[in-house]
Amino acid sequence: MDRRQAITQLTALLLTSSARNSTPLVTEASRGQTGGGLERIGLALYTVREPLAQNFEETLAQIAAIGYQEVEGAFNWHGRAPEHVRRTLEENQLRAVSQVLLPKQIQEEWPKSLEEAATIGLEYVGCVGAYPLEEWARSLDDYRRLADMLNRAGEVSSKVGVKVFYHFHDVEFVPLEGRAPFDVLVEELDSAVVDLEMDLFWMIRAGKEPIEFLRAYPGRFTMFHVKDMDRSQPEPRSTEVGRGVIDSQRIWPEVLRLGGGHFFVEQEDGLEDPIQSVRLSYDYLSSLRIE
Repeated sequence: MDRRQAITQLTALLLTSSARNSTPLVTEASRGQTGGGLERIGLALYTVREPLAQNFEETLAQIAAIGYQEVEGAFNWHGRAPEHVRRTLEENQLRAVSQVLLPKQIQEEWPKSLEEAATIGLEYVGCVGAYPLEEWARSLDDYRRLADMLNRAGEVSSKVGVKVFYHFHDVEFVPLEGRAPFDVLVEELDSAVVDLEMDLFWMIRAGKEPIEFLRAYPGRFTMFHVKDMDRSQPEPRSTEVGRGVIDSQRIWPEVLRLGGGHFFVEQEDGLEDPIQSVRLSYDYLSSLRIE
């Protein structure tokens, strides 16, 4: 049986079991490093989605020229075949570690997504959180169904060397029916097959202390989105790392000591020129001295 057949058969079992048990969901920095900067700085490609749509190959070359070594894909690869994506990454000495998908993509396109991940060489494929709040995320039971789907997806993906993860924003910390969805998710998600990705900006915007969560859930956060916070407007916005109010010197030593191994610069906002934006963040992180 080849890999494609294995993925298809395993996923069929997943979907059959899921249909029986739930209603439809949708209607390397090194651990412990001190005394230096990050060994590897990654980029969430969502940040440069517009340049990628215009010229995929040139944008990846620009990212590599800045110094980024790892990337995380977002939703799609802009019409490029997985084999072409892998080849272009290799030509630029970039490693694609992970990709985020929407819940609907995992539910409806998991065999295709997993096959693409295996071809490109991804270590992780994840689910981006409900932001803005989507129709499926209206109750705690909705989050339980999401966790069930991700657990089953993780069971399948683990057999082909890919791990599932969930990426949080701030809505998971807003009480729903008397509880934070975050609490339900960490209870329901199987840590053996589903990791967590922390977004430092969104966690702080939710009024939470990232270090406390790393201590409370050791080993579960293996990836991080990195950005800074601009508080000059009534609603905090993301900005380039080093240009906002997040205390990097306080947070980073503990993140490295307690957290995982992959860190991706990401911007929802930022400068008008995304390439200049990611260059500024890279320059700051590469010069950061962590004691």
